[in-house]
Amino acid sequence: MVTAPVWLPDLAVPFWVANQVPKRLRLLQPGMTEAQVWATLGLRPYRRRILREGSGPAKDYRQGWHLGPKRGLLVVFDHTRTPPAFKQARLVGEGWRR
Repeated sequence: MVTAPVWLPDLAVPFWVANQVPKRLRLLQPGMTEAQVWATLGLRPYRRRILREGSGPAKDYRQGWHLGPKRGLLVVFDHTRTPPAFKQARLVGEGWRR
């Protein structure tokens, strides 16, 4: 089980970029590569700067990404496939507008 990303006081991703993520989640398709997922979400330029935590079995490898104060993204990939294939994603944290 993966816990939500640790919240950091600084913004790893500009606020306006993070605000686009909820709308872009519906564009993700199962089987996408990691590069396709980050490009679709508009996070490719920030990928190396955001905090990442990951764990789980290879078939359901969960990654937690820090997108700002109390804002995170949990993404699941199948790492038994080459390249790893996207399975699902969801927003985590209290900082997202409802």
